[in-house]
Amino acid sequence: MAQPMCEQSVESEMETKQDQSQLPTEASNKTMSYDVSKRPPTVVERYFSRHYRIDVQKKVSEDICILSHSNKICIVTLAPSHPVLAKRKVVTHVNFKVGGADRLDNKTSGKSKRGAQWLGSLAPLCTLTCDDNSKYSICCGVKGQLIEANSTLVDRPQLVNEDPWSRGYLGIMLPALKGHEAEMARLLTEEQYQEALKARTATSTAGYGAGHGDVGAGDGAVDGGNAGDNGGDAAT
Repeated sequence: MAQPMCEQSVESEMETKQDQSQLPTEASNKTMSYDVSKRPPTVVERYFSRHYRIDVQKKVSEDICILSHSNKICIVTLAPSHPVLAKRKVVTHVNFKVGGADRLDNKTSGKSKRGAQWLGSLAPLCTLTCDDNSKYSICCGVKGQLIEANSTLVDRPQLVNEDPWSRGYLGIMLPALKGHEAEMARLLTEEQYQEALKARTATSTAGYGAGHGDVGAGDGAVDGGNAGDNGGDAAT
């Protein structure tokens, strides 16, 4: 089986550091900071900024994390607060056959990524099944081209638990060049995410679920209110 794109990128970052498009950027997220006296920074901490979409499809706590690189690539992962990670559920199966299409059939070529599926932020990326028979539908998180679905998870679903922000990533998206900034603006920053978690903890689950939608932007905007985004969200 071919080495997943994400792993190739990580190895390239660590071994060569020659591609100027992969140069590190200043991390603005608080949780991306580290104490050099304790350990060196991980590749994710050095080169990616974290953004979040919480309560996806109005399902409380079903949160995802988007790791955004300076080259505009976005890696879709679970957020720490997602029930799979927060409740330490064990993923036993990852199904990429969703929305009437198989995400693993996605084939791209060339710098323009010809052949890539164009998907909306709420288009399904995959479905996770856990050891307690619970299932979770994971969306793309951002609107753009699907560069890769992590086929490794078909045979090794446990990586979602063991290494969620590296080998256990779910997919790689590439927003339109001129649309990247707008897509990031629809997501929560690390600081906004932490504040949202505090609010969730301070409020009963029932009350919070009734008063919030699929939150992306820090002002509580709901995806349903973004008419321009909805067309892509329905795409498969």
